[in-house]
Amino acid sequence: LRWIGYYLLLLLVTEICSKTLYHLSIPNLPILHIYTLLELVLLSIFYREIFSNNRKIIDVVTIVVSVFIVSNSFFIQDINTFNSNAKTLQQVVIIIYAISFFFNFSFFEFNNRKIQQSLSLINSAILIYFSGSLFTFMFSQLFIDKRDAFLGFWAFNAFLSLLFQLLVFISLWRIAFRKQT
Repeated sequence: LRWIGYYLLLLLVTEICSKTLYHLSIPNLPILHIYTLLELVLLSIFYREIFSNNRKIIDVVTIVVSVFIVSNSFFIQDINTFNSNAKTLQQVVIIIYAISFFFNFSFFEFNNRKIQQSLSLINSAILIYFSGSLFTFMFSQLFIDKRDAFLGFWAFNAFLSLLFQLLVFISLWRIAFRKQT
C-alpha cells in the first residue's frame, strides 16, 4: 500500500506545481507528460507487488509503455500539448491491471481481511477513475476547439478524480485505524 501513498503524493505535488505554473502564466502541460510516466511507473509497481507471479510481464509492459510515453513527448505530441496518445495507452494498461486484479482476486493470499477489502476498494477506485478518464484523454484533442464539450469532459474527469481520492482515502483509513486483534 505504500505505493498508493507515493502515488497520492505524486498527485499532490503535480497539482501544486500545475496550479503554481498556471498562476505564474507559465505553460503547465509539460507536467502532464512527466506525470503520465510517473503515474504508470508507480501504479505498475503497486500491481507488481500484488501480481507476484507475473512480475516480469509487468516489468516488460512498464518499460515498453514508458519508452512510448517518452518518445511521444519528444517526437509525436509536443510537450506543450495534451499527451492524449501516451495518456490513453497508459490508462489502457492500468485498466488491464485492474481488471486482471478482479479476475485473479480469489487466487491472492492476504494476511488480513481488512487489507484484502481495502485493496479491492482501491482497485475499484482505480478502475472507475481510469475507465472514465480514458475518454477524457482520448477525445480531448477532438473537442479542444469546442469549449463547452471540452470543459464538460474535464468536469467529469475532476468528479472521477474526487471519487477516486475519496475511495482510496476510505481504504487507507480503514487500514490505518483497524482494531488490533
